[in-house]
Formats: sequence, structure tokens, C-alpha cells
Amino acid sequence: MIPALSPFGFSTPPYAFVNFAYFYGGAGAVASLALPATSLTTGNHIFAHIRYESATTTDTAGNTYTGLTQTTATGLVVGRWFYCLNATGNAANIVTFSFAANRSFTWGSALQFSRSTATFDTETSGSATAATTVTSSSFSTAAAGLLLAGRGVFNQQTATSFDNSIAHMAVKPPTDTVLNYGSVGYVLTTSPQSGITVTETGNSATNRCLQIASFV
Repeated sequence: MIPALSPFGFSTPPYAFVNFAYFYGGAGAVASLALPATSLTTGNHIFAHIRYESATTTDTAGNTYTGLTQTTATGLVVGRWFYCLNATGNAANIVTFSFAANRSFTWGSALQFSRSTATFDTETSGSATAATTVTSSSFSTAAAGLLLAGRGVFNQQTATSFDNSIAHMAVKPPTDTVLNYGSVGYVLTTSPQSGITVTETGNSATNRCLQIASFV
């Protein structure tokens, strides 16, 4: 189990959660996916996850995003993290994922955190076929910091959860009738982690991919 800090339980956590945006692109094929606008503060950090391959990730403020390793499972199930550290702010910032070709059933999200410094640490992944769970490879982190989990699935899921104290982000409001193809979560760690894994669990068996990223 990863020791975790509550985002709301400590006055000065190493990373502080600011806001979250997501969008489902629907069954129709689209060339890009734009998230709802959120307020971005200069110096904060954005961590964006896409369910499908993304040729580029951009935003209204003109920030540069670095892509981590793309993970693929059977049936064109793809997931990838992008990040922008020490971002330039914008009052109504829109993160946009642009695809190499038109894609359907896309799902993207972006989490914003504040912290005086941020450094990419490590990443790992996992994939599973016709399963209700997917587990990452074993990994270790260099220091206390932020651990992110993102997953993509072939069939829609009505429920999902991550172990190791990772707080699952809401994937849809109560009025949203769209089931989810993507899911993200995070935990703030209080110490370096050694030889750990992360498992995501859904409500039905399908092909799934999981992406883990650590920042210190």
C-alpha cells in the first residue's frame, strides 16, 4: 500500500490538486478532441491523458506538452500521458488532443496541480485482454511526489477503481448518460516507493491498458 496524503487533509502538501477537465468524443470519428475550458495559473503543472493515440497535444496558452510512452492493448485500445510543467497561464485554457487520423470513441482528461517545482520521475504500464482488471509492471519512485494512473478500455465501463490509495477522478457527472472509455486517478506519496504495482478494476471484462507516471 502506498502511503498517501489527502489533497484536503494537509495545509502544505508537496503537490496540490487544482482542477480537472474531461470530454468524451462520441461514436463518430473526429480529428481532434478539445476539453472544456479551465482556469490555468502560471507556474502550475498540467497532466493530460488520452484514450487513443495522439499526434499532438496543445492548449490555448500555447504551452508545450511532452508525451510519455503510448500503451496499446488488443483491439485498438490505446492510452498515453502528456505533461506540461511550469505552464503559462490562461483564464479559459482548453487542452486539445489532435490525432494522426480520425478516431472514434475518444476520451481525454487533464488534471492541474500546483507546486513550486516538478520533475518527471518514471513511468510504466500494463495491458490485459478480456479481463476485469489490469496491473502495471513493478516500478519504484525516486522520492515523495505525485503518482498518476490512467486507463483505456475497448468496451464502456460503468465503474472503475484503482488500488494503492489512488483516488479515482469522476469520469462523468450524474446527468451524463455516456459511459466511460477512459479513467484517471492520482495519489500524493509521502516517501519513495519501491517495487510497487497499480491495479485498475472495472465492472466487466474487456481489453484494457494502463499507464502510470510518477513526478517528484
